[in-house]
Amino acid sequence: MTRDETRAKGARLRVASRTEHLRNTRLDAERSDEPRSIKALLEYATFVQRLVDRVVFVDG
Repeated sequence: MTRDETRAKGARLRVASRTEHLRNTRLDAERSDEPRSIKALLEYATFVQRLVDRVVFVDG
């Protein structure tokens, strides 16, 4: 495995980890009783999730 392949694999693993964290955050937000701040967090997490999905799709 070349150095670039190793870096790409590491980047994909970091993105997958962050994606899982965002999914968990979104699920926690949906269960919360604090609608305003949680709604903003949920919208942001959804936006970032879509962005990450696009980056992973383009990268491989």
